Amino acid sequence: MAEAVGGFEGELTLGFDVFSRWNVPKHPTLPPPASYIRGGSEEDRMTTRGYCLCQKTSWSYVGDQTWTCYCHCDDCRRNCAAPVVAWFGVPKKSFEWTGDTPRTYESSKGVFRHFCGTCGSPIGFEADHYPGGMHLYAASLERPEDFKPTFHVNKQSKLPWLQMTDDLDAFEGTLLHSPNDPDGYQ
Repeated sequence: MAEAVGGFEGELTLGFDVFSRWNVPKHPTLPPPASYIRGGSEEDRMTTRGYCLCQKTSWSYVGDQTWTCYCHCDDCRRNCAAPVVAWFGVPKKSFEWTGDTPRTYESSKGVFRHFCGTCGSPIGFEADHYPGGMHLYAASLERPEDFKPTFHVNKQSKLPWLQMTDDLDAFEGTLLHSPNDPDGYQ
């Protein structure tokens, strides 16, 4: 029996402490990210993971993010009880739920917000007007500190007391009406 790594016991042998080597946080219910294991497959190294507060609803995708942004719209803020929401998009064909399937709320016609059925954490968003795309909350990333937003949307809805001092482009309206619209997730 190999030494338990990050709370996991079994025949996992790494030959080194993956957590201390790359300063990866230990999570009691998730395995170490494959992208941190030396010698993993190319797909493993390109896999990004995330999860909710209770870690029962989790997800992963392979490849790159299509876009990254802050959204200031009222719907996103109220869904997360936050003054601004950080998002990113990935092609749905590269995405999968890896834990409990989330619950879904249709917040408006054709707009579906996914959340954990146990702890209630918002996790993702799909909309008929973004076919083939999955939008995920940056705070649900396994390593949210690595998130790098590139623009703002719905700047007309930004709360007046929220001070953000970045130099990112800021657009009126939604992602759909910005120059950063992915125009499909191929």
